[in-house]
Amino acid sequence: MRSPVLVHCSSNAAESTAEPKPNDDEENEDDDDDKKAFERLEQYIELNRGSWSGTFTQYDCLGKVLACIPIKLRANVYGKGEHLALYQTLCVKQAESSTSFSGDAEDVQWLEFNLADLDSVTINQRHRVGYFGDEKAYCLSHLTAKVLDVVLRAGVLGENDDEEQDYFPGVKLPCRRPALVNESCMFSASGNSRVRAFHVLNPQGLLDMIGVFHENKDGEAPESMRNDCTGLDRLVGVWSGRAVTQRTGMYGSTIAEEYLDFRVDMNDKSEITQTISSSSSSNSEAGATNKQTNLTVKGMASGNLVRFTDGLQSTLLPGGMCITAPISVGNCVKKSRSFFLEFAWIESPNQRRRIIRTYDTTGVVVSTTLCNESKQI
Repeated sequence: MRSPVLVHCSSNAAESTAEPKPNDDEENEDDDDDKKAFERLEQYIELNRGSWSGTFTQYDCLGKVLACIPIKLRANVYGKGEHLALYQTLCVKQAESSTSFSGDAEDVQWLEFNLADLDSVTINQRHRVGYFGDEKAYCLSHLTAKVLDVVLRAGVLGENDDEEQDYFPGVKLPCRRPALVNESCMFSASGNSRVRAFHVLNPQGLLDMIGVFHENKDGEAPESMRNDCTGLDRLVGVWSGRAVTQRTGMYGSTIAEEYLDFRVDMNDKSEITQTISSSSSSNSEAGATNKQTNLTVKGMASGNLVRFTDGLQSTLLPGGMCITAPISVGNCVKKSRSFFLEFAWIESPNQRRRIIRTYDTTGVVVSTTLCNESKQI
């Protein structure tokens, strides 16, 4: 749903300015930042390593299930220091051949893909990861949607696949040159189960498809969340909690915290009103300062889709999940406005987490925010 992040982000892209030569203190600060970034990357890699199994579910932007495919994933760590890397092998249950008999165990095949050939994370790409170690959550920017493409080709098309062809009746493949591909992941408290949600935006800046991996570690059967009914009534109410923001890349590596009250109301006409109140404090040489912000946004619900007057849309998914994105990123760029992608998950009736990645008008990541909220009863 509507995030408070944009309230605190500049509406214009950062201007290029000449920077003075850093002094010794600034160089030491840069070294400390690099060390912390490297430590976070090590933690991120350690959290993801191991054997995972579960399913990949593809949704359209209206929340309709298009495909559900069994998958397995092995993640191993190689190298040390600057050469540290996470390499993953993905196994996809191949779709049954049209000539096979249903239920014949011998016909079940798993196709194996080396994700290092498609997309890997090393120390040189650490800016692509927004990681929250204490909360076991992260965002990751992908260069392409090839991982999702191979899952769908193997799991839906199987032997009927033609790699040179992009269109198949009844099958939705991600575009070859997406504008943005963002992965948001949240782990359970034990770290042995996780949900990974993908936003894929097409070259026109529209939400092209949604993909969700439900996985458990070490071969345990994952909890099924696809059949769990998700309705707006689970969102209605007041959610209170804390948001932690990490600014990244050219925008620095500062961390900010704020406290939130997020109220959602809905009338009998399916009209939605969201009221967001946030407060933050900081200390400086000038003394302590407090900042409070209030924002109200209205929208209309239709089925699993909610469209807001500020140009955002939220897609409700089974299992208490929700994907939020601009209706059109192109409109944000034309207005020189930053934009964000959000994945929200109601893990239990009264507990919700939201992970938000904010971009500038050129598609550069500005920050990643994690919100932990409890529903007031």
